[in-house]
Amino acid sequence: MGFADHSHGCLVRGAGIQRSGHDRLVEGGASLGKSHGPDDGARLYCCEASDLHWFRSAQAGILDQNSPRLGRDKIQSWKPPIALTSNTSFPRQGVSLFPNIISFAWIAATVVLVLVCMYGIAVALRLLIEWQLRRRSNGRLLLTFDDGPSPVATKAIRQLMRRESVKATFFVTGFRSEEHSALIAEALEEGHDIGCHGFNHLHGWRQPLKSAGDVLQGLSSLRKQHPSARFFRPPYGKATLMTHLVCWALGYRTVYWTIDCKDAERDAIREPQDIVAEFLRKGGGVVLLHDLDIGSAVFPDRNAKMLLICETLIACAKSKGMPVSTVSEILG
Repeated sequence: MGFADHSHGCLVRGAGIQRSGHDRLVEGGASLGKSHGPDDGARLYCCEASDLHWFRSAQAGILDQNSPRLGRDKIQSWKPPIALTSNTSFPRQGVSLFPNIISFAWIAATVVLVLVCMYGIAVALRLLIEWQLRRRSNGRLLLTFDDGPSPVATKAIRQLMRRESVKATFFVTGFRSEEHSALIAEALEEGHDIGCHGFNHLHGWRQPLKSAGDVLQGLSSLRKQHPSARFFRPPYGKATLMTHLVCWALGYRTVYWTIDCKDAERDAIREPQDIVAEFLRKGGGVVLLHDLDIGSAVFPDRNAKMLLICETLIACAKSKGMPVSTVSEILG
């Protein structure tokens, strides 16, 4: 059984009704109909989205034997609430942009929160640590060296320290300390401080997840050679909240600096007199230097310039009656 809708050229199967001019069609709650009138032509009536879906299915000829049958009594008694001309197209079901905007806002808020936690809090912690270093190093000179140990530079620095009867702090990288473990042992015997500078010297902001693992590896490596090590300096001075949490969990304190000599940068290394002037202006400070062997083709006389800075600062501190200290002496 079926009926033909000649005005729309479709066949509805299984409905059990032969549609004619003034029949009104209803599914379930009777909400769809069609009427042919002499005044305004064919009209379509709808009031619910489910009925509109039924009518579209009928138009596509996809109603089967499972479709609900239409009762003649319901057809005759139904009164359509809305009339649409046959030339009016039924609106497609639109997709609201509001839920998408809400979802995007939640994603953006989550990303911002993660960035604030990883970087914003870390920056705030650095400012706090630097403030503490400035306060604790007031009236003192602290010489700190990163990126070693190196056979040439580290030995030259230790010779200078012995000659001047002062101590320094070395923040070592894991792979170099394992390669030159004897230099670590000798520095400890002479009373110098040894801290961690990561294992492979990874940038904490550019590779946050990988650098956190690198820091953990460096801390573990140093503990094997120096079980009482307690200090960590982030490579490039860049740390995330994750880095600070790893150090805190393993009992390390993060240390930065208050005076940067830029002695590892060929085109930016500062003159000794400029560094001394900053040191005196601040009334002391934690000085950043490097005991890294850089080839003469890359940076000619780097070690000589670095040693000259050290000698000038030590002479200035002694002339002002300022002690030359290690990190452990001011941070406990």
